[in-house]
Amino acid sequence: MADELDLPAAYTQDTWLETVSRRLGRPIYCSQMPVKLLRLLALVHSECITGFTLTYRDGWLILLSADLSEAQRPVVLGHELARICSGDVPAGTDPHTNTDVAQALFALLGLAEPRDAPSER
Repeated sequence: MADELDLPAAYTQDTWLETVSRRLGRPIYCSQMPVKLLRLLALVHSECITGFTLTYRDGWLILLSADLSEAQRPVVLGHELARICSGDVPAGTDPHTNTDVAQALFALLGLAEPRDAPSER
């Protein structure tokens, strides 16, 4: 599948997100995983969670751990993008909905929604 994406030779997170987003026709938002969410996930998962993907607005939201090294970040991002591309995480359908799982989770944890612009421009 990576060959079909026609990714640029020089990797950057933004170019990778933009390419996959354009190919799927939906935005992919990416932000740092809030500490409160990381703590909540630690209660139900014994292993360290380094990335997490949710249905969000009219696309997806990828949350990445702030503790990732430069070598780990593309591996975790690639894993999360593969989950999206394989259909493991359904896409959101409404850019204005207030019922998305992500928005409910942020509200439950008392967190502000990610402010990063979507990768689709």
